[in-house]
Amino acid sequence: MKKIIFAVCLLACQSAVYAAQGGGRFGAGIILGAPTGLSAKYWLDKTRAVDGALGFGDLSLHADYLRHGTGLLGQPKSGRLSTYWGVGAKIKDHKDGTVFGLRAVGGAAYEFPKNPAEVFFELAPVLRLSPDSGWDLDAGIGVRYYFK
Repeated sequence: MKKIIFAVCLLACQSAVYAAQGGGRFGAGIILGAPTGLSAKYWLDKTRAVDGALGFGDLSLHADYLRHGTGLLGQPKSGRLSTYWGVGAKIKDHKDGTVFGLRAVGGAAYEFPKNPAEVFFELAPVLRLSPDSGWDLDAGIGVRYYFK
């Protein structure tokens, strides 16, 4: 049953990614760390976005709601540097069963001035809720290309 729920979540996220490509600001790329895999981000407006990643190895999926700000680190001479924070959820297929947790994420992203791409770094403590409770830490660095 847990594997069926996991598969449904994967299909729902894949559908959301395809829907996001139709309009708005959608980016896709890779993330390295925990997790290592594919990453996507969809901007809701200039300061709010949703992002997610599909990790390989122990198959995992996370999605986050993010708020961005530009005042914390200052701005470079070209491009845009922002910090972000948010909350989300994570599901992971593990040898001991399916793990579900809540994420609190914080990070920084740099958008290139003449390229529709960004590099990012993020940390996310994860409160595991099942099958047992505890804490994990996700950390990743990645790059995304934005489609118009």
